Amino acid sequence: MSSKTVLPLLINLSKHAHPSPTTFVDSLSCLATAFSQPKPLFQSNELLIASSAVSKSIHLLHSAIKQLDIGMNIDRRQDAQKDLSGLFYISQELENEAGLRELINSRHVKSIIGFIENTEGVEPENVEWEEVDLTGIPKSHYWWFQSIESNE
Repeated sequence: MSSKTVLPLLINLSKHAHPSPTTFVDSLSCLATAFSQPKPLFQSNELLIASSAVSKSIHLLHSAIKQLDIGMNIDRRQDAQKDLSGLFYISQELENEAGLRELINSRHVKSIIGFIENTEGVEPENVEWEEVDLTGIPKSHYWWFQSIESNE
């Protein structure tokens, strides 16, 4: 069901050879969609197709995460949380995809997580954050739970 959205986004992304403003937007859109869609993201018969698409586009995902890191600001914080969770969800379902594990362990992902942790409690100036239901988010996506844990 949800693969009707995430999988085509990955396939479309995999058709691009080089990073561009379009692939930046498409990469982050794919990750945000992976966050918001019901899980699992892929049916068992789609895993090979999804893995192939990720393999072909991993350099674009790396580039998008790098650009997100470079341009991080408080207004982008919640979107970055969603993008990171989407990346982790895709990686969990495509567990044999080494490029995703490498991206998750990259300095840019760590930098974004550090920004999220260091701006806890700071409100954005130009956007209004949406209410996010945290009940379906695994504790391994700890960047969502910083304020909850500090209040307990």
